[in-house]
Amino acid sequence: MNDQPDIAFRPESMTRRTLCRLQAKLSESIALSPADIAPTKQLETLILPKERSRVWRELADAGLRLPSLKLSPPVFWTLTVFVLTPLLLLAFVLKTWAIFFSLPELSLLLHKLTRRFAIHPPKHLTVYEAALSLTPFRHEDYKAGLWPAEDIADKVRLVIAVSTGAPFDSLCGKTRIAELC
Repeated sequence: MNDQPDIAFRPESMTRRTLCRLQAKLSESIALSPADIAPTKQLETLILPKERSRVWRELADAGLRLPSLKLSPPVFWTLTVFVLTPLLLLAFVLKTWAIFFSLPELSLLLHKLTRRFAIHPPKHLTVYEAALSLTPFRHEDYKAGLWPAEDIADKVRLVIAVSTGAPFDSLCGKTRIAELC
């Protein structure tokens, strides 16, 4: 079920402005025309894996900070074992569990060291959803008429989708939150 609205036919709105900026920057970064970057396209299929880190950096430099890229599950679990195994051995040899107090620091260090291997965007993230998440809701913009009711409804749907892990396009006006949990 694809209940995603066609933003191309909406009046000027904050979401539409952000979408145009995002499409323009993506077209620069991945050498496609903005017309080829449809709002319904998933970023995972639009951007090649080997280019994602670079494109994400360029978008962030342009002020378009998308959710961070993730590590693939095999890489994540390999690194988890890589960190926990020495800690468990040290805890066993030293007969103290206090060694686990270093776990947060090691995790942060590992996170910094592995960012270059993170190439997976959040699942099902479309260009439109990215634009929605990038668009801040300001009361002044709402009063100026730059937030149509459809955009507000979509913003709420996006917050619920992110919070529950449900795909954005699976949510509609009749979806109950209890069904998602």
